[in-house]
Amino acid sequence: MTNGRNEGGGPGAWDRELLEMHKPWLMSYLLAACGDYHRAEDLLEETFMTAYRKRDTFTQGTSFGGWLREIARRHLLEAARAAKRQPIPFGHDLLVKIEDEIDSKQQEDTALDFWERQKRALKACLARLSAKLRRVIRMRYLENVSSKDVARTLGASVSAVDVACHRGRAALAECVRTRLAGEE
Repeated sequence: MTNGRNEGGGPGAWDRELLEMHKPWLMSYLLAACGDYHRAEDLLEETFMTAYRKRDTFTQGTSFGGWLREIARRHLLEAARAAKRQPIPFGHDLLVKIEDEIDSKQQEDTALDFWERQKRALKACLARLSAKLRRVIRMRYLENVSSKDVARTLGASVSAVDVACHRGRAALAECVRTRLAGEE
C-alpha cells in the first residue's frame, strides 16, 4: 500500500475505494458516538477530507482503519467542544468496547492488501483450471455472456454450461480459500 498517492504523485484512485471500504463501520462508530445520523454523516465527511489532506502522515504497514478511527475521534471531540456538551452521550466505557470490537474484526493488513491478496489468489486459481473450464468461466462471468450464448459458442448444451459454471465456481472457491489459508 502506498501513502495515498499513485506513482505520478497525484491523488490515487484507491483513496476513494479504500475510504468506501471503511465507510460502513466508521459511520456506525460515529453514529454510536454522537447519536445523530446527520451529524454522523457530517463527521464522516470531515474525517475523510482530513484523511485525504493528511494522507502523507499515514505510516505504511500500520492499521489504516485505526488511523481513520483516530481522525474520527478527534472530529468527535472537536464537535463536542464546539457544542459544549459531552463528546459521547453514553460514556467512555462503551466507546472503548466499540473500538475493541472494531479492532477484533480488522485484519493486520489494510483492506487494500486484503483485496489484492484475494485477486492474486483468484488469478492463480483461474490459471489452474482446464482451458475449457477457464474459457466458460471467463465468458460467463468476466465477459457477462449468457449461458445460452456460451453454449452456442462452445457447441454445448445450456445445462452443460451451467454445470461447468457451478463446478468452476466451487473449484475456484476451494482453491482461493486454500491459498489464502496458506498465506496466514
